[in-house]
Amino acid sequence: MTLPTTLPGRARVLVVEDEALIALDLESRLVELGYEVVGIADNRDDAVDLCRRKNPNLVLMDISIRGDMDGIETARDLVEMRDVPVIFLTAYANDSTVERAAEVSPYGYLQKPFHDRTLTATIKVALARHMRDRRLGVLAHVVSSAPIGIVVVEVKADERPIVFVNEAFCQISGMPRERVLGNRPCFLAEDPSDEAVTRLSDAITNLTTYSATLRGRRSNGERFWSRLNVSPVMGRNKLASHVVLLHADITRERDAQDAFAEVQRVATLGEFSASIAHDFNNVLQVIQTFAKLARRSATEPSVQDDLDQVMLGVESGSALTRKLLDYTRREAETAQKVSDLNSVIRQARKILESVGDKTEVEFNLSPEPLFVPLGSASIEQVLL
Repeated sequence: MTLPTTLPGRARVLVVEDEALIALDLESRLVELGYEVVGIADNRDDAVDLCRRKNPNLVLMDISIRGDMDGIETARDLVEMRDVPVIFLTAYANDSTVERAAEVSPYGYLQKPFHDRTLTATIKVALARHMRDRRLGVLAHVVSSAPIGIVVVEVKADERPIVFVNEAFCQISGMPRERVLGNRPCFLAEDPSDEAVTRLSDAITNLTTYSATLRGRRSNGERFWSRLNVSPVMGRNKLASHVVLLHADITRERDAQDAFAEVQRVATLGEFSASIAHDFNNVLQVIQTFAKLARRSATEPSVQDDLDQVMLGVESGSALTRKLLDYTRREAETAQKVSDLNSVIRQARKILESVGDKTEVEFNLSPEPLFVPLGSASIEQVLL
């Protein structure tokens, strides 16, 4: 959509006047001035009908017209029905009439009699104002409904209060508009001492452009990430009157990036763990092989018991490497293991007794089996 930037070449004018001679004279003058008169009405109903059918660019409305509704009430109906600028015409202008007319927000007010030059100037100004208001209305709608947060800060001496926020920023901050207005732009920053926040504050104070990604905190304490752009608004005097801040809530994107980074970290850890587990299992295999050979040739019971403990330790080490791989791959155990706590402790007795010269281990086991939902390797890991 392209917004109009120039006035219509030949404006279409609707005349509402109850004096027939005045209406015809006004029509003639308008045509001579280069305007097209789409119709003349002297009451509310005809005016509404002509406005609906002819779609004028402007309405010249006499305040005193025929019927139960005067020109002010008729103008209100026309404005509500169709966005059309109205210029009031009147032979008298008392305070109460002017106050009533002002409620309709007219685009001009002409007191009879008036000159062609005054009429032309009033019409041109009314059409230009109406075109500007339409453009501002569209832009205001765009700003209000934009999916990114928009904040307008006023340049007021050394102060920078927030004077406008749209609905998207209210959702980002978790605060209603009235609680946001008047605050300084950095009031949501989680860490005011952060370098990016300091640069943001300097940009707003010094009226320069700036872009950054900042972490903030909503009114409920929830953290969020915002991609922020700062831009001063320059007036006709080349001085900044306001500063506009655009906030794009990128919390989900940052969470997704963090999750992806975590997946990569776990994948790297898994590859590294798999490599270590492979080499470690080779070492355990060698130990197990020589322990079995030594066990076959051993004749003393104590030596046989010691070699049995070595092989149990090898099995425990192998189980630990499997658990490490299961953890890094984040794979759930296919079946929950159950072990007798007493039996596991008895098997690990010699290992526990040899943990240190200055350590004494006392065993006071239950005479009955004590089953727990853990594998023997996990229990030994806890004990050691």
